[in-house]
Amino acid sequence: QHVLTDLWMQLLEEAYSASPAAASPWSTRILSNKDALMEEAAERLHAQATSSCIMKVLAQDLGLTQVQFTRRFKKSTGMLPIDYLTSLRIQKVQQLLLDSDMTLVQIAGECGFENEFYLSRVFKKRMQVTPSSYRKLHRL
Repeated sequence: QHVLTDLWMQLLEEAYSASPAAASPWSTRILSNKDALMEEAAERLHAQATSSCIMKVLAQDLGLTQVQFTRRFKKSTGMLPIDYLTSLRIQKVQQLLLDSDMTLVQIAGECGFENEFYLSRVFKKRMQVTPSSYRKLHRL
């Protein structure tokens, strides 16, 4: 599962950096149901992934209630908005673990996590390995 997660994160990163048309990993090429408003939501989540983005504010900005936003986002992307946001944050954490010497406290702050303990818990749950172990295993 760890390898599959790494491959998925790599695919998302490549899709995001491939071209301006791929501004969001959930562009029309990946969305199962084309929904322009949810594409905008995904792009905004991507842009705000490292800030303390609040779903309620985003839903209001899109003219939806939180429930409407959550249901519509899940229908379009196949995942909940919070799971999408967490995936983006974990992807950024992975990048910083491998490309920098930042401490976990610094990485947590940079990636929108409340603190390093919460980051560690979420990272281990998603990646099946602690951040420090991930850094040791994957760093060249």
